[in-house]
Amino acid sequence: MAISIAFVRSWQRLWIESDSTYVVGLLKSRSKLVPWNHRNRWFHVLHMVCSMQICVSHIYGEENHVANALASAILEDYQWWSYALDFIKPLVFRDFMIQITIVFDN
Repeated sequence: MAISIAFVRSWQRLWIESDSTYVVGLLKSRSKLVPWNHRNRWFHVLHMVCSMQICVSHIYGEENHVANALASAILEDYQWWSYALDFIKPLVFRDFMIQITIVFDN
């Protein structure tokens, strides 16, 4: 869904974090070998990411503090924010700083 939104909004750069090593591997390799029942949607995703610069990284579920905070908040249906909500701003900053540390440590 995030890739579709980024594509519709003509975003050129996207950083995707996932706790699924399978999805990270698929996105990094742009493999066409996916289960048949996901193939049509996957080919559409591949078409969209071809026009973007994407960075894909793995994050352990328990380390994804922003996703955990949003999942535990009482939210109705699908919502989109173009800004960080007040209660997750410190977590966004923390996750960003951890990524910067990892990049410069390697």
